Parts: sequence; structure tokens; C-alpha cells
Amino acid sequence: MRFFRRIPKILYNKYVIATVIFLIYTLIFDVNNISSQVKMSRQLKKMKTERDFYLTEIEKDSIALKDLASQTGNLERYAREEYLMKKDNEDIFILIGDDFEQLKKE
Repeated sequence: MRFFRRIPKILYNKYVIATVIFLIYTLIFDVNNISSQVKMSRQLKKMKTERDFYLTEIEKDSIALKDLASQTGNLERYAREEYLMKKDNEDIFILIGDDFEQLKKE
């Protein structure tokens, strides 16, 4: 009985008890509980960083596209470098890795 004397009388109020139960339910058991809010916050942060990355990539690609469209020589150079296209009377030599590094040093 001494334990009950330590608890303030306001906690015996039915409205306080109902409010506490409601808060516990919404914080732990509801669809929008704390753990799901934290997960969604982390996911939002990840998506924002991805969005920023893709926006910078789009900007880089837009600049490259304008550069390629400005002169025909740039388009031909890009096609040769990226897609290994060649003219009929040419041969292509592809240098990969250590061999290329050694040739650069010489």
C-alpha cells in the first residue's frame, strides 16, 4: 500500500491514463511508429544523395552532348574512342593495363 501512496493522484485520472495508452500505441504499435519513421528518414537521405549524384551526371552529359553536337570532328573522335569505330583502311590497337602504362613512361 505504501507504493500507491508515492504515485501522484493525477496519474489515477482516466484521461491521463487514456492519453498515456494512446501515446504508447502511436509510438510503438502504429503504422507510423518511431522505427518506421527512422527507416524512412534514412531512405530519404539516401535518395537525396542519389538524386544529387544523378543531377551532376546529367549536367556532365549535357555538357558532353553540347560539345559533341558543336563540331563533327568531336563526334568522330568520340565514336572512335568509346565504340572503337574505324575507317576501312585503318587498324585498331587496344592497349590495356600495364602495357599501356609502360608505353606512356617510354
